Amino acid sequence: MHFLLIGNPENRRVAAFVAEIEALKVHSYAVIAYQDLLDNTVDLAAHIRPNTIVKIDSPGENSAVRKGLIEYGATLSHPTNLTLLSDFGRITYQEEWYRGFCSFLPDLKARLLPFDVRLMNGVDSILTLFDKVATKAILTKNNVPTPLGLDNVRDYETLRTQMQARRMSSVFIKPAHGSSASGVVAFRTDGKRVQAISSVELVKEAQAIALYNSLKVRRYTDEATVIELINSILKGKTSIEQWIPKAAFNGLCYDFRVVVIAGKARHIVARTSKSPITNLHLGNSRGDLSAIVAHIGIAKFEAIKNVAEQTAACFPDCLYLGVDVLISANLKQIMVLEANAFGDLLPNLADAGENIYQAQISASVQKWSQ
Repeated sequence: MHFLLIGNPENRRVAAFVAEIEALKVHSYAVIAYQDLLDNTVDLAAHIRPNTIVKIDSPGENSAVRKGLIEYGATLSHPTNLTLLSDFGRITYQEEWYRGFCSFLPDLKARLLPFDVRLMNGVDSILTLFDKVATKAILTKNNVPTPLGLDNVRDYETLRTQMQARRMSSVFIKPAHGSSASGVVAFRTDGKRVQAISSVELVKEAQAIALYNSLKVRRYTDEATVIELINSILKGKTSIEQWIPKAAFNGLCYDFRVVVIAGKARHIVARTSKSPITNLHLGNSRGDLSAIVAHIGIAKFEAIKNVAEQTAACFPDCLYLGVDVLISANLKQIMVLEANAFGDLLPNLADAGENIYQAQISASVQKWSQ
């Protein structure tokens, strides 16, 4: 087989995948940079051979690629002042980025169409998975359990009104096209007091409010500040859903990242945190999975794997998928929080003797060598 990897060559994802192909010594490969595709300086035909399998990897962690996609998205919609791109860490242009990605990937698909290639993950599903609202709709349609959602919320006042009408005391607010917890706010109230938990740093400027990604999870309790924070997030497309308290073990709450490969739940980590936001890059850690499984029981752990597989089945053109699953504090509810087209970056994790990239390669060969 020949593997064609679309990614950022300097990224650890690309390096790790390439290392596994080289270690096998039976497959060939090529890497094409996002930047070269954006600049239209690469000849696709030169990198394609018979029996080519294409892995479209994450475009993240490359500021030039992010800029290129944002500029393309802005050009397609309306002129946008892009001066904030140079403001490191600032949460900006998420919808422009998504519009650019929504044009870039179909264009790539069209460029690949004349060649007989196989895509590990289909373009349409990748784009859907980068829209949390669209993803939730598909999961709901397919009876995958997810937290109850709120619709048509564009400001703090409407949020509070809908929460009261639905008898919700707490919600998660997530930018529809965000990743890595960027812009995520966990909000709760007892009717009088409020609290917003987020990795967002809110900075008050002369004429506006600026939001920045931070590795520190903050707790905001001043309602005026909370209103500014939430209204800023709600300016863009958001997914809002009931905050289900997660189960805890040894004083830390946890959920699960389950990587499903070829329809089977394979590599799993328990993500533990002192806060309700469990993303590992925020300084959270992997929990002792075997101890946590013993805590919840094997039947519930199998149910967690089953719901992850049920989620992956909603995207049949995806060979692999990262699925975030919670079990509630009372251990009675199992729900899917998110599904991730690029949720496979879990180093040093093995299942049946294979790490994630080894498993992807072997599953690809098995699927397309028949």
